[in-house]
Amino acid sequence: MRILIFGGATEGRKLSAAFSEAGMDVTLSVATQYGKNIAANDAAQIFSDRLTEEDMADLLEQGSFDCVIDATHPYAVLATQNIKSACRTAGLK
Repeated sequence: MRILIFGGATEGRKLSAAFSEAGMDVTLSVATQYGKNIAANDAAQIFSDRLTEEDMADLLEQGSFDCVIDATHPYAVLATQNIKSACRTAGLK
C-alpha cells in the first residue's frame, strides 16, 4: 500500500514511522525543512515545501497513492481544504 501523509513535524513523523514499520510505502509532505530533517528516517520519500492545491493534485496523480492522510495542524485550515480538494480531483479518499 502506498500512503501519502501531509503532516506536521511530530504527527507526520510518528505516522510515517508506524506505517513504514508495518511495511507500507510512505511518502511524507511537510511544510518546512525542519520537518524534513527530523523525519529523515521515517518515510521513504519526504517533500518539504508548502504545496498549493494544484501541486498537491499533481503529486497525487504522479504518486499512484492508495491513501492520503491529513495530519496537519488543526489550525492549518487552508492546507486541509487544499488536501480535500486535491483528493477529490484525483479520486482518492
